[in-house]
Amino acid sequence: MKLWISALALIALCASPVLAQNIWRVPEDYPTIKDAHSAALPGDTILIGPGTYCGATIGKQLTIVGEGQPTITATSCGAQTVGLWLTPAATGTVIQHINFSALVTGIYAMFANDVTIQHNSFSGLTMGIGAMAANDVTVEHNTMELAGPGAAGIDSRGGGSDWIVSHNAINIEASNNGRGIQNWLGNGWTLSHNKLTGTGLTLGIWLNRPLFYLPAGRAVNNTAKFNYIDGAKDGVGIKVTTQYGAVVRDNSIFMPSSSDNPPGVCGAWGIEIHDSRVYNAGQPVLGSVYSLISNNDTRGTAVGVIFREDRLGGIENSVGNVLHGNFGTYAIHQPDSPHDDPCSGGEITGEIKNRAASSLIACGDDGICRGLPLP
Repeated sequence: MKLWISALALIALCASPVLAQNIWRVPEDYPTIKDAHSAALPGDTILIGPGTYCGATIGKQLTIVGEGQPTITATSCGAQTVGLWLTPAATGTVIQHINFSALVTGIYAMFANDVTIQHNSFSGLTMGIGAMAANDVTVEHNTMELAGPGAAGIDSRGGGSDWIVSHNAINIEASNNGRGIQNWLGNGWTLSHNKLTGTGLTLGIWLNRPLFYLPAGRAVNNTAKFNYIDGAKDGVGIKVTTQYGAVVRDNSIFMPSSSDNPPGVCGAWGIEIHDSRVYNAGQPVLGSVYSLISNNDTRGTAVGVIFREDRLGGIENSVGNVLHGNFGTYAIHQPDSPHDDPCSGGEITGEIKNRAASSLIACGDDGICRGLPLP
């Protein structure tokens, strides 16, 4: 019997796929990343030495590590716009210690799951890290210096879920209206200990245009905590859009107002809770409900927390939300304003100084919100 079991175990072991573990060096073994990728087997490691290289499409599970901070660029690389393009077959790939420069996008993961991106730098790009429907992605300890209209540090679309984004430093020129981190309705994200300057982060979709990859329903179980945000003038630190049960806690947020706006009037907001700005045929415009906004410091920002009036005139965005332990000001149902003119002159409702107590925002059919914290 023991021999029979051992034989079965041996057969099962032989039948299981075993990833290779070869090491390929660029430029010692192959002059380009593309050539090394062609030679590598799934599970192999590509070590990239000092120097400047063109990028490649990654279609295998690989570990790609820079030694001596090599740079991937589009200079003299033809029509290349993305440094490392990850296909679905690149699921499980690790990318570390590489500089990405003079590209449109540094790394893009297309349906590639379980990707790890750590200790890289991105400069002179429009987008640092982009993704489409990629799940279980870890992005840690990266630095980004970005410029150009609409620049984005980390931008995930198509509902990619379960990301861990932590300890990244992202700077975007404030005049470019960029987004530091944007999660387009993915579930289970944890955004923590990131430093964002000249920009902010978004949980949910906020663009006013049709999107064929808009998931149905609200995103759930997303958390933004312990982030430091020093954003653009008249901007938003953290947008909470089309969410259920989002947790926004222990963040430090400062969003400056333009000097020509009276204090407390401009649309410079620390945390904004509102519904989607996307109008897709046959899909509802859903608000954000049951969010926990706790222990955030937004002092120095015109409006610390704002619950926006619903795009369709309802009160959903202030239903079931909890304000606890925050410092700053808040506004409920401030009159909406055109997207390109956020300073609408809406009235601030009161102040948040509830370090020792929890406050539940409950709105009735009459539109009156009860249980608000008092100044």
